[in-house]
Amino acid sequence: MKKHSLLLVVATSTMLLTGCEIRFITDGSNTPTSDSSVSSNSTSKDKKSTSSIKGEEVKKLEVTSTPDNCDYYLYDSLDFTGLKISECLYKNNELVSSTEITDYTLTYDDGKPVVDGAFISSGADTDVVVNVNKEGCLSTSFAYHINDITEFSEQLIILSRPVTSYTVGEKFSKAGLSVQCKTQYKTDKKKSKAVIVEDYDLTILVDGNKVALDENYTFNKEGTFTATITYPGIRSTLNANFTITVTKATHLTSLTPYEDNSMTTVKDTTKMKVSFTNTSKTLQSGDKGYYSPDEVEMKYTMADYSKNNAAGWRYTPSVGETPLLVIPVITPGDNAKATQANWNLINKAFFGRSSEFSNFESLRSYYYKASYGKLHFKGGVTDFFDPTTVDTNYNTTSYYTSDNVAKLAKLASTWAATTYNIDLKKYDSDKDGFIDGIWLIHLNDLKDEVSKNNFWPYTYYNNKAVSNVNNPDVMTFASCGLNFLDLSKFYGSPVANACDSHVITHETGHMLGLSDYYSYSYSGYSPLAGMDMMDSNVIDHNPYSKMLLGWTKPYIAYGTSTIDLKSCQDENAVIVIPDDNKTYTKNTAGKVLFNPFDEYLTLDYYTPKNLDSYDYKEYNMSHLNGTGGRLYHVDARLGKATYNTSTQSYSFSLDNTGTALDTAHAAIKVLSNNEAGDRAPSQQFNLSSEYDKFDEIRWISADKRYLSTNAKVASTSLFGVNKTFDIVSYQAQFNKSTQTVESTQKTFYTNSKKSLSTSFKIVSIA
Repeated sequence: MKKHSLLLVVATSTMLLTGCEIRFITDGSNTPTSDSSVSSNSTSKDKKSTSSIKGEEVKKLEVTSTPDNCDYYLYDSLDFTGLKISECLYKNNELVSSTEITDYTLTYDDGKPVVDGAFISSGADTDVVVNVNKEGCLSTSFAYHINDITEFSEQLIILSRPVTSYTVGEKFSKAGLSVQCKTQYKTDKKKSKAVIVEDYDLTILVDGNKVALDENYTFNKEGTFTATITYPGIRSTLNANFTITVTKATHLTSLTPYEDNSMTTVKDTTKMKVSFTNTSKTLQSGDKGYYSPDEVEMKYTMADYSKNNAAGWRYTPSVGETPLLVIPVITPGDNAKATQANWNLINKAFFGRSSEFSNFESLRSYYYKASYGKLHFKGGVTDFFDPTTVDTNYNTTSYYTSDNVAKLAKLASTWAATTYNIDLKKYDSDKDGFIDGIWLIHLNDLKDEVSKNNFWPYTYYNNKAVSNVNNPDVMTFASCGLNFLDLSKFYGSPVANACDSHVITHETGHMLGLSDYYSYSYSGYSPLAGMDMMDSNVIDHNPYSKMLLGWTKPYIAYGTSTIDLKSCQDENAVIVIPDDNKTYTKNTAGKVLFNPFDEYLTLDYYTPKNLDSYDYKEYNMSHLNGTGGRLYHVDARLGKATYNTSTQSYSFSLDNTGTALDTAHAAIKVLSNNEAGDRAPSQQFNLSSEYDKFDEIRWISADKRYLSTNAKVASTSLFGVNKTFDIVSYQAQFNKSTQTVESTQKTFYTNSKKSLSTSFKIVSIA
């Protein structure tokens, strides 16, 4: 399009100046003041003459440089970059001085101000004059041209919605709502603008009446409501809608499984091809060198350990429809916190829909995803329980010791059963005579020193409980303060969606039977470098944990072979690498029986999706943003507990045969990621100090770094294409030992002092 030439106009002043008279100002003594226009050697006659008209002087404004752009399209924004204005002094029509100024004003002919950066909303195909003004000076002008546009359209777009599910009595929160106004039109080329807007009106239609929807609005009835965003567009008023659902707050939901159609997972279609070589084994013809998951059954899982361990602990079932009884507890002085909003926070953290969370998941949706749909937590949250109504000892925080909180869990379950007419047998899904799982959420805000109370998160196994299938007792429960569910309160880092379930998800892992994978004793010692739900409360559970919980079955690579492995986002996508002499029995169906309570390596194909895509900023944990083989060294061998009737005490030994669970109530987990302190195996179970070095699980980093809290997991920790592993090359991450075997010195790298000759290479990832 042809550009229009700049119109420069010199405007005529409306005030006629016949001259610029300079007058002396006197104080009544007829003594003139000094005047810079009078020279020091001038006579009285000279001074007298300067008080008369010396000649015509005129101040004029002039445009010395026009704006870089004076040719616009409708709906552009003015830009006066490059505009320069000078104040010029003329005497007898001759230029005396010229000074560039900025203290001028710009106006249209009607006197309205012109604003640099203003939006052009009208005046297509016209030239617009801009007057340049300054008091005491003749004005000047310049002009810009406005070209018309075609194919105009505009729309209001909701980029992200706020929380859209509420209960009666809860206030609306605008947090998370982002609205964009998008404009498109054609000039000499197609233009598009997208601007985030905030000066919109937000209303909701209730009983046919339009009501303003703001942070003070409280939902007072059930139903589905349409919220409308209204914004004044360029040519018309724009609208966008979203739906809000309000339900009645029933403080204990039924045991019907939750339905959540917002819960989605992202599948990864790529695979990792791995070739294995074992020089110590000669395979027979037709032997593919591995067992696939459809050929494998788990010999034991945590459910078996739960029923038959020496400590008498019973864990929350990890497979099936598992009910949780969640009871908010009014702690001393915290009655004012027993609000609908806090109840909603608790309910959302445990049972909320996946779509309600931008920073994580609810406990229910997390475990549904982590278990590949095998674990369905159901149940509900009761009303607030005041323990002083059943035992006045609970009126001081000092009474909240671990033993008294264990008593409180029993009192709370009895109160809930009476208050809601609950049949507690329905909360015992595995019929072992114990309630599957109870959560106590204390309203205490941790103002007291945490070492003096039990409002810090923890899990408790009360082995004094007595099994009763007709009236289940409380064995396994977890407890924490309310503020651990609220990022903005406990962590002091307000976010759009404050509800947080990381802590209760970690503690529920203990209820299912999993250990902490961090060290209680060594500062900075962390075999997983924090990167696990049972370490720093982040990402998904690792494949070893998932095998223990009965959620996945492995490939077993015992010989030279090649396996195409799906990503860790899929079920049954983990490879176990056993020692050279490992043998497996089969069940009556011909399935290979794999015991996860053993020593072995696991290899899976890590991809940072779904639960593995979440960060935990409050713990300074970022997910691993890379793909490749993730290798763990697992030593989950159980201990055997033997009771000495004469000394009335137990002695322990490490089980190297995998038969600990074959003997009733003899098995005990003795190995952990604690290498020192009172939780080390040598201290806790009076075992050899050699066992203190044996981690339950360690991440073997592909870059050969020894991972810890100071050596974080990185993309180089994953085995990429053409990356290889053999245990000798990675011996620094294993416990090397030399033993005499049949009069021959032999070096071993496994904790159990067995040969592991299998090596592997990542052939491709595609």
